[in-house]
Amino acid sequence: NWRRRNAEVDQRFVLRDSYTTDLERPDKNKNRLSALYFDHKSLKGGWGLRLGRQTPSGGGVMSRFDGLLATYTPKPRVKLGLVAGDPTERYFDSKRRFYGVSADADRLLGNLGGGTYLIEQKIDGQIDRRAVGFDLRWSQGGATVFSQFDYDLLIKGLNIATVQGTLILEDNTVLNALYDRRALTTLTLGNALTFGDPANPGALFTRIQDKLATTTLAALRDQIKRITPMITQAQVGITKPWTKTWQTAASVQLTNTGAIPPVPEVAGFEQGRPATGNIVTTSAQLIGLNLYSSRDTHVLSTSYISSPTLKGLLVGYNNSSFYLDAWQVEPSLQFYRDRTEGGNRSQRWTPGLRITYRGWQHFALESNLTYEIGRATRYLADPAQPGSQITTEENTRRVNYSLGVRYEF
Repeated sequence: NWRRRNAEVDQRFVLRDSYTTDLERPDKNKNRLSALYFDHKSLKGGWGLRLGRQTPSGGGVMSRFDGLLATYTPKPRVKLGLVAGDPTERYFDSKRRFYGVSADADRLLGNLGGGTYLIEQKIDGQIDRRAVGFDLRWSQGGATVFSQFDYDLLIKGLNIATVQGTLILEDNTVLNALYDRRALTTLTLGNALTFGDPANPGALFTRIQDKLATTTLAALRDQIKRITPMITQAQVGITKPWTKTWQTAASVQLTNTGAIPPVPEVAGFEQGRPATGNIVTTSAQLIGLNLYSSRDTHVLSTSYISSPTLKGLLVGYNNSSFYLDAWQVEPSLQFYRDRTEGGNRSQRWTPGLRITYRGWQHFALESNLTYEIGRATRYLADPAQPGSQITTEENTRRVNYSLGVRYEF
């Protein structure tokens, strides 16, 4: 990360890359270039350009891309945007490209601000996604509310509808709430490349033209809409400090993935898929700060998961402490168990230890060790004796260790 800033310009060059080597399977070695861009902002002119590989920053862009992002501020608190590029993730043999425009303004009415955008993406010459979206945000005192909406104009389906809010009281108690409803995957024409054809078992489709050889655009978009379920999430939570060293937190979260109706023309979905039902997770935390030093943290947490098919319990303890100013030690312990409606059971203990040495000016040495002890009991139908079950017992031991060096400049 390189940066240059003065009274007239703010310039940055960013490079983020990682290379992973699999010592047992060299063919699985992978390089991932996350970011490679140059960003120029004219502080006096009110315009900016970012060129290269970058992560999305709104405007309806849903994934990392190679391209251009341009912004212009014609007057204070108003910003116009233009974006164009190619998604970086390979999608079969297809080629994708998108372009979009956006407008954003703060304090439209009092403390209310918002933005809107229109974006279009093409795949192999066909319109992959054409969507409109907007967001609204409001803040006053310790209260903030944010909402977002995204709708596909061609598939005629909802991608995202969400609203979340936070309220901070005078005693620093924090209340938060969230409601989020969105498509399981973003509605795009390219999703059809993952569909199997019952009339051609085993056929592979790598370009949209392959699908259009046997069907129409309207039929593909209709299939995509029917086969994409909606996920609904809702959450309420509270964090309350009691003293300078102790605070508690609690939350309740609900998740539900909707059903898929029968889609006879798509292999594997001829009978549809049932909804998951309500999955409710109730969590609580006890947090202690600076109990025996000026920089120690203790978190005791528990979560209970309840769904139509599974009941689970997770209990954990995490500690972070500093010794001799240079050593950061973070022991942890987790216990998890669950039981399915069929009687299957599993449980595991996972102790861990993370140690970081920060005694050098720019370097930090990090090590992390986890050891998992697991046990599971499964009941399977006996194919040789209908109506009978086979009981299996499984005991596992897993060890994971990593050692690394971080350099910051």
